[in-house]
Amino acid sequence: MRPIGLSRRVPARGALLLVVLAVAGVPGAEEPTGTRGLDLAEAVDLTLRLDPQIQLAQQRVAVAQGQLQQAKGLFDQIFRVTPAYTYDQHANFPFLLNREIRTRAVLAGLAEGFQTASDQLLDALASLQLTSIECPDELELGEIGILEGREQAGLEIGEDFGVVIRLDGLGQDTGDFFEICIPSGDPRLHPELVFLAIDEIQQALGLLLNDLVITQEQINRELLTLGQNIAEAIAVKAQLAVDRLAEVPKDEESKTLSLEVNYLKPFRTGIDLGAGLRLQSAERNFKHKSLDPTFGGMGVPNQFPSRASISLTVPLLKGSGRVTVAAPERAAQKGVDAQRGFLRHAMTSEVFGTVLAYLDLRSAQERLALLEESAVRQRQLLELTRGLIDEGELAQVELNRVSARAALVDAGVSDARRSVLESRFVLANAIGLRVEHLRSAPLAKDALPITLVPAEAADRLIELALAERWDRVALSDLRDATAILRDSAKADTRQRLDFFVTGGYSTLYESPFFKFLPDEADPEDVPEESAVHYDRPEGVWRSLNESWEPFVLAGFTLNVAFKNNAAKGRLTQQAASLRAAEIELMDIDRSIRNNVISVTEALERARVAVERRRQIIDYQQRTLDAARELFGEGEISLIDVLTTEGDLTQERLLLVRAVQLHQSLLTRLQFETGTLLQFQGEETSADSVIFDPQPFVVQRSS
Repeated sequence: MRPIGLSRRVPARGALLLVVLAVAGVPGAEEPTGTRGLDLAEAVDLTLRLDPQIQLAQQRVAVAQGQLQQAKGLFDQIFRVTPAYTYDQHANFPFLLNREIRTRAVLAGLAEGFQTASDQLLDALASLQLTSIECPDELELGEIGILEGREQAGLEIGEDFGVVIRLDGLGQDTGDFFEICIPSGDPRLHPELVFLAIDEIQQALGLLLNDLVITQEQINRELLTLGQNIAEAIAVKAQLAVDRLAEVPKDEESKTLSLEVNYLKPFRTGIDLGAGLRLQSAERNFKHKSLDPTFGGMGVPNQFPSRASISLTVPLLKGSGRVTVAAPERAAQKGVDAQRGFLRHAMTSEVFGTVLAYLDLRSAQERLALLEESAVRQRQLLELTRGLIDEGELAQVELNRVSARAALVDAGVSDARRSVLESRFVLANAIGLRVEHLRSAPLAKDALPITLVPAEAADRLIELALAERWDRVALSDLRDATAILRDSAKADTRQRLDFFVTGGYSTLYESPFFKFLPDEADPEDVPEESAVHYDRPEGVWRSLNESWEPFVLAGFTLNVAFKNNAAKGRLTQQAASLRAAEIELMDIDRSIRNNVISVTEALERARVAVERRRQIIDYQQRTLDAARELFGEGEISLIDVLTTEGDLTQERLLLVRAVQLHQSLLTRLQFETGTLLQFQGEETSADSVIFDPQPFVVQRSS
């Protein structure tokens, strides 16, 4: 504050009065150089954006929203694609192992037995004595006859007189196959002739002959030869089968490829609706064996089953209805509402702390201003007193009194500055500001108000508080969420009985057997389609083109929990949690009622105290004016004037505190009634919050 200059025309006592009265009524304080003052609206806005407690509450809202989204996920439509490959290897089952051993034993026995029979028939053929007849001069064979000479139509007699038959038109010899006759006079002639019917000869030889004459011994020889050939053929084929089967397989392996496409839609009533398509291919065979059964394969064809189905599951007791199924989602929604209420209450609480810190800082600044003004006056009075003592107008004792008064005021200024410094950091902490140095600590720009608004009736404020307090609203939502979970737990104490039905169409395609040597197969047994490996898409395509047959599967599933401790335990927990939430809600109702009544009464008393302080200041001002007149007339001493001025300054300090107390109580009342902040919509960002600073401070223009 700039000292007021003194004029030589002003009397000494008048100069003292000017010093006493010059700055006695000047309000406010100068801000430190380089420090920007904040108005209350800016402080609240910074609090909403920077306060860590608000940010933590916002994260709790985000967590609750995530839990709600997770709960809604229980009813999401699910589309699942599952490609799979399965390989299984295990030792052969005993019956399969015994079957393979027995098969090889039978084939080996056949090979050995028929080889023995073949050898015996060869021995019999070697020891067989045959006689033949003399070739007649002429042998009638239907239209074609054998005459003397070598060449006839289609027939000729060889050098050994065996019959050689040439098939006309084919250009090839059938070779010697029967010794029909021998030259005349041969000692092997036999008088008996055997005549075979022409149809039997045709069936045996496939030739167009009319008659054929052979001997009985020749027939026996041919029968033995035929038997030996058959026995040898069976022995060779049996031995070949044994060689191809090779060793007995010890392990079996299975390979499966599958592709499943499933769709599932759970409903909030507990009903599940699903649809699916399954394509599969499978191969089952002995390990290290060909798929051809001739070469040791198991003989199980590759299979390609396909299936399309629709399923429906309906819970009849436990797990049915929205009370049970939709309970997590409904409770999570209430949880989001509760956390949003707690966030708004956190905003209100932190803004409440910021407003109180702002009022405290503003009060400290105004008290400091009053004390600094008083200190300036005291220093001026000290200088004037010394001059008056030097001129002999005042006694030396007055200097000591003024010096003591100046020292006392200076001490008060020091305390006030410390209080302002502390209040600046308290406000910074309330806002959430990071203070790098002293100059960045905020100062209050708005002033304390002069006009005070009386409080409304307590009954109406209580009703307003019970409806608007966000912590109460949040607790009410938590109580509702707990009630939902309690009802769900109660419904879950029932036993579970579900009805399910699945229907659709299925088909199966089996691949033909693989042939390692396809040339050996009988043409009549060759399938129209080629064999397909299990990992080839042709098999699946063939399966889809097979005939589809309908199927239906329906049934009930009953789960019986005899003691049902799990469900009963959950019910007990949720019932206790609900009771605790109700108790907490009743407790906050009681606290709100008591606080509103208490703060309303305290606010009215604080308003009365401010009015009384103002009356006291008015009286003190009149007293100071009267003391000025008396001091000018020399009726009272300087110390009396200083004492009166000090009392006025003290009352002004007390008025500042009284106004601060009133405004703090007004802030507390709005906090208790939930009207300190107003919110727009469901958003809880700083942009959706409305704060009116007019009831608390007088806004100053920059």
